[in-house]
Amino acid sequence: SVHDITTFRGGKKREPKDPNALQFKIPAGKRALGDSGYQGEPTKISTTRAGDSGEVKKFKARCKSRHETFNARIKFFTILSTRYRHGYGQLKDEDGVQ
Repeated sequence: SVHDITTFRGGKKREPKDPNALQFKIPAGKRALGDSGYQGEPTKISTTRAGDSGEVKKFKARCKSRHETFNARIKFFTILSTRYRHGYGQLKDEDGVQ
């Protein structure tokens, strides 16, 4: 099992980094929202901090909760474990012709 932050960074410290990792997809000046496991990436991920106002803490908690619900549904419905295939014979063009 690999920790989330290792996947975020695209590999371990002494390994070549994956250029497609999420860390390299976040534009300069923007940050994602993460849990306390991501505190080592303050320039790329915002975590809940003691200095946050109550309103900000509540907002971050709602966002993280929504994301966890999304992940649970992906796992429950096994969305990522199988490849989706539709019947090519059932595709229609713009005019409704198969």
